[in-house]
Amino acid sequence: MKNYLVKGIHKIASPTWWEGSDRTNEGDLHAAYSKMNDLSEASFAQHLQGDWEIINLVSEARDVNHVFRQQFQYIYELWAKEPCNILYCGSDTQMVKPTEVFGKYNNFLMWNYTDPKKYGPCEHFLNADIRYYPSTMTEGVWAFGLKMINQLDWWGGDQVLYNIMVWCQGLGHEQVIDPRMAWQGFMLPMQPKEHGDAWNNCPLESAHIIHWAGSRGAARTVEIMQQVHDQLLIPTDSEKQKNKTVIDISHIG
Repeated sequence: MKNYLVKGIHKIASPTWWEGSDRTNEGDLHAAYSKMNDLSEASFAQHLQGDWEIINLVSEARDVNHVFRQQFQYIYELWAKEPCNILYCGSDTQMVKPTEVFGKYNNFLMWNYTDPKKYGPCEHFLNADIRYYPSTMTEGVWAFGLKMINQLDWWGGDQVLYNIMVWCQGLGHEQVIDPRMAWQGFMLPMQPKEHGDAWNNCPLESAHIIHWAGSRGAARTVEIMQQVHDQLLIPTDSEKQKNKTVIDISHIG
């Protein structure tokens, strides 16, 4: 069975990612996220266990919500085309120790809270930047997303959709939450590490995958990811990175 690590780097026309935001003053976001993606790919190539391939999605998009729709549609089509397991991790994530994912889980999962931890009907509101789609998830889990994805045009709308997909499987939070698999690092380095440990209910030293939250500052995210990359002596330009498949999904509306 095929196993895929899916990532994405997109040219986004609008600098407004959420209402009232303007990321123009952050400079060339595409270049910054490309650097994040290179560092992220290298970390997974070093630590993700098993036999797997990288698919890197690229596109030109009107806005960030267009990107979310493009990614949703492509990943669904990949999952439906052949029996496969898919791990999606955003550009601003790093795997920091050997980790087994493929074949280990039977349900569609996201592993840790986002900020805020509760939202609307979601008592446990999960961050959507790290997602696992096993071959064993059912078509029914996709049904709501396929119906709603083109109507979601606000920042975070995709995250609400993915939360509904997780919780519609009838799982309890104790079957889902594992902060080691999606440790949220949005508070670093501005706040002490202990704050992050407390928020995640997990020490940073136990993390397997870290989400650095690039939307809270691209330059800061590149800097901290580079530091982690250097500290862990992660090699660059691995064979997996050289042999990755790049797919343009600009045609998806």
